[in-house]
Amino acid sequence: MNRSIVQYLSKDASSCGYCKSSTGNVSHGMWAHTLTVEDYQNLIDRGWRRCGLYCYKPLMKEICCPAYTIRCDALNLKLTKSQKKVLRHFNTFLRKPQKNDEETSSHVPRSECCDVEFKLPKPTDQNIRPLSSSEKETSSSYVEGDTVAELREPKVTSDVEPKPKMAVEKISPPTDAKPGVGEDTSKPKCKKAKLLRVERKKAKLLMKGISEFPLKKTISASEKTLEEYLNEYEGGQRNLEIVLVPACSDESILQESYLLYKKYQTTIHNDEEDECTFSGFSNFLVSSPLQARKDSSSPPCGYGSFHQLYKLDGKLIAVGVIDILPKCVSSVYFFYDPAYSHLSLGTYGSLRELELTRKYSKQCPLLNQYYLGFYIHSCAKMRYKGNIQPSYLLCPEAYSWHPFETCLSKMEASKYSRLNDDTSVKSEEDTINPDEILVLTQQGIMPYPLFRTMRSLSTEDQELVTEYALLVGRTNSKKMFLRFR
Repeated sequence: MNRSIVQYLSKDASSCGYCKSSTGNVSHGMWAHTLTVEDYQNLIDRGWRRCGLYCYKPLMKEICCPAYTIRCDALNLKLTKSQKKVLRHFNTFLRKPQKNDEETSSHVPRSECCDVEFKLPKPTDQNIRPLSSSEKETSSSYVEGDTVAELREPKVTSDVEPKPKMAVEKISPPTDAKPGVGEDTSKPKCKKAKLLRVERKKAKLLMKGISEFPLKKTISASEKTLEEYLNEYEGGQRNLEIVLVPACSDESILQESYLLYKKYQTTIHNDEEDECTFSGFSNFLVSSPLQARKDSSSPPCGYGSFHQLYKLDGKLIAVGVIDILPKCVSSVYFFYDPAYSHLSLGTYGSLRELELTRKYSKQCPLLNQYYLGFYIHSCAKMRYKGNIQPSYLLCPEAYSWHPFETCLSKMEASKYSRLNDDTSVKSEEDTINPDEILVLTQQGIMPYPLFRTMRSLSTEDQELVTEYALLVGRTNSKKMFLRFR
């Protein structure tokens, strides 16, 4: 079977993209040469996050802006008024587009600015080198129970596909619309659509003999679902097409996505053009350590890293970078054409990713969560994440999940907080045994005790190995191959 291969880099301090501190962004780092989707799922449930091939876990008691992992229970999504407004506005745009789509306000709401780009460490500064051919062969040949002298030939499994086939989801093409004849001033002004819907509902219920008293409750019980909002427009003059492709897709798609990314970064985040290189884009949003896997237990597209391309009449206007894992859809980054900022594409993209999660949960019941990355309470433009309800924050000590609302007072009172009130609660994954770790060497796979003796590891290095095991948890420390520099 394929195994994850990681190289632990210990503690790292860098500049913060939120408060602009020069050294306040303190985190543990790990270079992931390759990761199974199961191992990465376990990592994000212990507060890790990936940026390209680099995985990092904030040191919550030291970092300038504590970052809590946040997720939404997709199946029980409760749309807010503002989210419904975004959906209706987008549908109206598809039905009745402006004469010039790009004649829009240059103002972008704070909530529409996605997370800032995480600055990757330079591999050369961290003694990181690519896997050698012997290391690749050794890791793929490993079978449970092998020792360094008993490696077998690699097993080929039909379940693993390096590149899942492209999955395309299309919004129904528009039907021809009849031209209007203008406003009829002899008739009263049209009522708002919401008011008309309420009046129609009220009339129907009264005809059935239902009194006014339970009316509000009855109407509330028939709230439209996310899917109904997304599919309610008819006779649109615009065609929205959403295409799901593997992150490492063909060059033409990547070039088009890169140009859009560059436009987004320079306009929305005020980056300099020379900072937005193709290699930077590729390292950040294209390269992924996740091993693509497609089998009977996965959604149709398989598991792995993907780009969701939003095309309006064939023009790329937004890209959502996501990881599809056994228990969730994890949002990595979202960027869009600033000319369409009036459509609140950041919010719309989150709702589309929630729709995807809900859709895949029907085939894969465990895949029912939507991860939004980190939530930083001191960062105003992060507040939109808490508005996606019901959402939960991960306790950075007990690794338990807690309703967002119950965490607010704790985060208001203190920059850092243990979210689980019961200080006796401890994760079972914290019960580690470093001797269970397997080390990848040029000679083969070694049990850590043997490697420690052969290399005469210093006390400092042994402490780093124990630290690594605690940070990734017992399950992952036993499964993943640890590579030394």
